[in-house]
Amino acid sequence: MDLTFQKPDFDKFTIRFPSHGVGVSEVKLKIQNYFGLPTNFQTLCFNGSILDDSMRVAFYGVTHKSTVMLMYRDVPSKNLRSSVTLYFTYGGHTGRRGDAGDRNVYVHESLMRKIADLKSIVKAKLGIQAYEFIKFMYKEEEMMDNRVLGDYPVTDNTYVKVSK
Repeated sequence: MDLTFQKPDFDKFTIRFPSHGVGVSEVKLKIQNYFGLPTNFQTLCFNGSILDDSMRVAFYGVTHKSTVMLMYRDVPSKNLRSSVTLYFTYGGHTGRRGDAGDRNVYVHESLMRKIADLKSIVKAKLGIQAYEFIKFMYKEEEMMDNRVLGDYPVTDNTYVKVSK
C-alpha cells in the first residue's frame, strides 16, 4: 500500500507499506526512520480526523494511494535526516566484520536510494564485476532490490554484509 503524505509547506512524499492493516504508530515510525522526525512530534490527519496511534489506518478509510496530512511540531533541523553513512563489508573467511580478508567501504547515501542502485555503487567501490549477483544482508534480513534504503531502520555507521 502506497501512502502519500503532505506536509504543511505542501511538499509531498510517498512511502510504501506492506499491507492495509498497518497501524498508525507503525506509519509514524516509518516516517521517523525516513526523516528523523520523532513520532511524538507527528500528527497525522485524514479527511478531517486526527489518526490515533492505537488504531489501524484502515479504520479511518485510508487506502492505497490515499493522501494523509502530516502535521508536526518544529524540531531542530539537525535532527532531520535524509541520508546515512553505511559500512559495507565483503569477503573474508569467517564472515565477521573486521576479518583480515574483508574488503570494506563506507558509502554515504540518500534514504530514498533504491537498493538495486546502491548495489551498483557498492559493486564499483568493492571491485565486484557489474554482472555478478550480490545481496545485502542487514540484521539477518536480505535487503530487496525493489525497495529503498529508508525501508530499513538503518542509521549512520550501520553494518551491511555483502555476499554472493
